[in-house]
Amino acid sequence: MTTAAPEELIIGGRYRVIRELGRGGMGSVYEAENLRTRRRVALKTMRPEVSSRAEFVRRFEREAQAGGRLRHPNVIDVLDMGDDATYGFVYIVQEFLSGGDLARCLKELSILPPHAAIATLLPVMDALGAAHELGIIHRDIKPDNIFLHETPQGVVPKLIDFGIAKFAHSEEELSRTVTGQMVGSPNYVSPEQARGDADVDQRTDVWSLGIVFYKCLSRSLAYSAPTASALVAKIIYEEPTPLAQLAPHLPADLVAVVQRAVVKDREQRWPSMRAFADALRGCALWRGVDPTLAQRWIVNVRGETLEALPVATPSLPAPTPAQLAPEHPSGQRSGPWGGEVPAVRAPADRATRIPHMLAGVLALLSLGIATTAAVLWPRRPPAPEPAAAVLAPSPAATAPSPPPPEPAPVAAPEAPLVDAGAPAPVAVYTLPPIQVVEPPTPERLRRPLAPAARPTPADAPRRGRNGALIMR
Repeated sequence: MTTAAPEELIIGGRYRVIRELGRGGMGSVYEAENLRTRRRVALKTMRPEVSSRAEFVRRFEREAQAGGRLRHPNVIDVLDMGDDATYGFVYIVQEFLSGGDLARCLKELSILPPHAAIATLLPVMDALGAAHELGIIHRDIKPDNIFLHETPQGVVPKLIDFGIAKFAHSEEELSRTVTGQMVGSPNYVSPEQARGDADVDQRTDVWSLGIVFYKCLSRSLAYSAPTASALVAKIIYEEPTPLAQLAPHLPADLVAVVQRAVVKDREQRWPSMRAFADALRGCALWRGVDPTLAQRWIVNVRGETLEALPVATPSLPAPTPAQLAPEHPSGQRSGPWGGEVPAVRAPADRATRIPHMLAGVLALLSLGIATTAAVLWPRRPPAPEPAAAVLAPSPAATAPSPPPPEPAPVAAPEAPLVDAGAPAPVAVYTLPPIQVVEPPTPERLRRPLAPAARPTPADAPRRGRNGALIMR
């Protein structure tokens, strides 16, 4: 089969393969044409090595029988089933669908507005209600198995893949796969299905569709875990995350309807898919909606609708201080339709804070310089010279100057050179020279004079009272 060209591949003697649409572990799906009727169909085949295993063949037959018994516009139509002796596999012939599944749509949009979510899923709920009345439990409801079929009249949601469906009065029931894995997708299975209960009923599909609503309305699931086994354990033993917590923008009545679908005690859930759908139709945002208009709100795989959706964003109250704090590690919260709303923070009054801070710093520095000069200057060599206390170098400070005349004694400053209360301009300050002179003592008169070539104040050595140099 792998060596034959698509145009040369004829399956079952009358279905010519056009192209391959997808491939999985059990087989492939092709676009094909009935050579007699010229109808375009989808051909689902099972690989020869899988076709030899009875359990997989029964599962394949189960899918064909469920599709054959259900005649509903929102369920994929099964046209035929057969064996191909030439290639050694079993095949199912289904109607050909154009578009893509809901999972691809959610990858594009991330989230659906409430009107679009309800309009898209209500037809699927009607299809499941019809299946339940025939005793067929799907058991694998998820966005991947809801196909958004595009037609000239609009988008038609189609329920697909009844491969693990349960028939209520069947003596033979497969509850687990041959590898020991639980049947179904862990993210969407109900607690009773996760436990492997044999008496699962239509309420397991109610749970799964409730989780699909979670995904559509909040882009999140009711449970999350790093592994499938940990996820299944959470579904069995823990309560689901409230939808109101994941999507606080949703109307309260809509949240209550969806939340009841995922109650762990199935006796407290919606008793049927019909009851679940009727409750959704009774929500305030859906009352009085024309069914014809609702059909034009159904999204396609690209998230597009034929009719503009009504604005359903509620008027939210002013945020509380607790809501202003970051709710997530990123410091962002989900907006009404999945956008990220930055956390609100009070702006800093930088225009008033910076000048006062700078003035305080300069005042402290000036006071420290003045106090140090007053204490240490008498311990320098006897011939003093002006010492400039400079916060930032200036051209005048770096130029050499002749020795000054003998200064007159002045009192040491007792107040800071900079007023701490005055605003400090943004500029570089050069303070005036600080001169501190004290009458010479007898000990200082006996000391030899300093060399003629005296160092500049910046690198002048310091001596103690005994004349010894103080190492820096």
